[in-house]
Formats: sequence, C-alpha cells, structure tokens
Amino acid sequence: MMLKQKIRKSLSALFGALWLFSLPATALTEQAVSQWQSDIEHYRLNIVKRHINPFTQINERQFNKQLEQLKTNLADKTRYQVIIELMKIHHKIGDGHTSIPLSQQGIEIFPIDLLFFDRSVRVVKTSKEHKALLGAELVKIGGHPVEEVREKFRAIVPFVENRSSQYERVSTYMMMSALLKAFGIINDSEVAQFTFKANGKQFTLPLQPFSRSKRDKVMSESVFPRDQYSATQTGLFSNNSQYLWHQTLKNQTLYIRFERYPYMKTMNRFGEEALEVINKERLRHIIIDLRDNYGGDLYVGVMLARWLNLADSIDWQQGVYVLVGRKTYSAAMVNAINFRQLLNAKIVGELPGAIPTGFQDMDSFSLPHSNLQITYSKRRFNLAITEQNQVPLDTKIELNWQSFQQGNDQELQWVLKDIARR
Repeated sequence: MMLKQKIRKSLSALFGALWLFSLPATALTEQAVSQWQSDIEHYRLNIVKRHINPFTQINERQFNKQLEQLKTNLADKTRYQVIIELMKIHHKIGDGHTSIPLSQQGIEIFPIDLLFFDRSVRVVKTSKEHKALLGAELVKIGGHPVEEVREKFRAIVPFVENRSSQYERVSTYMMMSALLKAFGIINDSEVAQFTFKANGKQFTLPLQPFSRSKRDKVMSESVFPRDQYSATQTGLFSNNSQYLWHQTLKNQTLYIRFERYPYMKTMNRFGEEALEVINKERLRHIIIDLRDNYGGDLYVGVMLARWLNLADSIDWQQGVYVLVGRKTYSAAMVNAINFRQLLNAKIVGELPGAIPTGFQDMDSFSLPHSNLQITYSKRRFNLAITEQNQVPLDTKIELNWQSFQQGNDQELQWVLKDIARR
C-alpha cells in the first residue's frame, strides 16, 4: 500500500512539473523557476562535456556569463520566452548541428507554408479553406513587417549554416504560434492577423494555428512543383518507397529521388535494383535528386554510389547529375560532394544549406525538467574545395517566382534539356 502511495505521489509531482512547463503564456512559478535554473546548469555542464569544441565562436566566459544572467532573470518570463533566450545563447556556439529543435514541443503551427525568394516571401502550401492564399506575398504578421519578424527568428532557428538554410528554417519556425507570441509579434497564440499582398492589393486575414498532426492533414493545396509530380505530368511515380525511389525517363535516363536516408541494408537492395534497371535498359544518364534531403548517415549515400559505379553503360564523362537545394543539409550535402568525386556528377541547383568544412555528426541530450532537446556536434569534417567553404555548384539555379508559380521544376527541367542536347 505504501508503495502505491509513493508511486501516486511521484506521478503527481511529475505531471505537476510537466503541467507547469506546458503553460505557454503565464509567468513562471517559483517551482518552475527553480527547475529551469537546474535545467540551465544541466545544459551548461553537458554542452561543455559533449560538444567537440563549443567555444570557437563564443568564448567560455561570455557563454557562462549569459547563462548566469538568464538564470537570474527567469521570474518575469514565460516558458517560451525562456526557451527563446536559451536558443539565442545556444545559437552563438555557431555551428548548424548544435541547435535546439522544437518539433517535439507540441507547438501549434499556422496553416501556411512559406518560401523565401530574393524579394518576397510567398505562400506555397496551405489548407483547402485558405486555397486563395496560394502565391500571395506575406507582408506582415500581427502588424509587424515580415523582415522584422525574420530578423528575430534568425537569432534562434536551428540547423543553420548559411543563407540557404536560414531561409528554410526561418520560414518554418516563424509559423509557430507560441514563439510568435513570446517574441511579442502576436498577442494571442490562438489566432493572429496575417497581412498578404496579391494582385497589387493588401488584405489582412485572421488565421488559427493547428497541432502538427492536424496541420499535416489539412495542408492539401500546393503550388510547389515537386508536390505536383504525377505520371501524366512528368512521368515520375514511386516504385520503391515514398522517400527513396527511381524511375526511368526519356533519353535513357534514370531519375533517383533520394529524400530520406534508409537503413544500410535497404540502400544496398535499392542500389542493386537500380543497377539492374540501368544494365537491362542500357541507360546513359543518372539524376540523383537530393533537394529535399535534410541528412542522415552519409555512408548510406556512399553505398548508393558504390552500386551506380558498377554500371558500364552510363556516360561517365557527362551523364551524371546531382540536384541540390536549400534543404540539402548535413550528410546530403556531403553526399552531393561525394557523388561529384566518385561519379563525376555535375551539381545543379540552389546553394545547399550546409557548409563542407565544419562541425558535423550530431547527437543530443534532453534537459531533465523541461524535456527540451539539445543537439550538439561530435566531429569536425574538412571537405571544403573552395575558399568560400561552400558546395561547388557546376550550374547554379536560383528559384524564380514567375517560373515557380507556373509549376516549373527549374532544376530538373534544366538537366533534362542538357541531356536532350547530347
């Protein structure tokens, strides 16, 4: 009986603490302040212990000072204001794999996907209810200009190594309602006023955020060219899995969509199957599409190169292409370089979101009370080929809104035209 009472008491304390940390808009209680102070100290000890070298961009003294200042200024903050301040400090360590991702925090998200172009931020995906917003330019959130909002989020967004990945992450995180409220951009995390511009006119619309799972279900309307793939439009359809598949195109071309990293055994089977198709159909060209690949195990990508390299019918001088974009990150960026080195591939597209020489090989730990996930780097890779420390693009293609809104896949179309000329 006493054991059951102890269990109930422990569970009550646990859920009480979780409830305190889940309050999105109220100032911290004394108990929550104490728990955050403990979490911040746990964070400090573990990032110093686990990260291969956390003090290349910020010195240790400044780092400790800023953490101590945060610990002494918690009482007037809400949960997400504390998280934002911790993210700002963590961000100053200065490598993209050392981050605080919030995807598991249960934050509600507004139902529009954004894409940054050079001179505008456009709605590229939304719910059926707001289909009329597709293609509209986002001008303000809560009365604040988009550029002001973007500047605030630049200081916290995870997994950023250059402008490309910054565009990608900011466009995602600036749709999180609790963060917008914590920054003071919106007053109510349940609804917010968004101002758009379309056909030369501005209009303001109230939007309500959704949980991540519900949002995924309602986001059905898109102008993103790669969301429009179908057998009738481009001849591409999945014959392997949703995230790793291949399809034979005209002009003796094998297109490989490499969006996620599978297990090594799966890639081994996939590579063997791709080789069989190449040999059977005597294909001459290969396109490996890494544009939507955020990374994984780079050695799995090398396994794909191993199998493709066995194909004798391929034009190994000019017939292999790798498509990259702002989402191409971490191992996917490394594999793009690997394919250039091992398969003599031409790299085509936007500048990837990662840099070749820098900290990599991510691991993580969690803070005991807030359950906040902290990621950090365990290794440093030296893969830079150019002094600019960026992936060497053979053909750079910047996203163009006029082409994009017409459903044109600029990078893929460029490669197919280049193949057709040969």
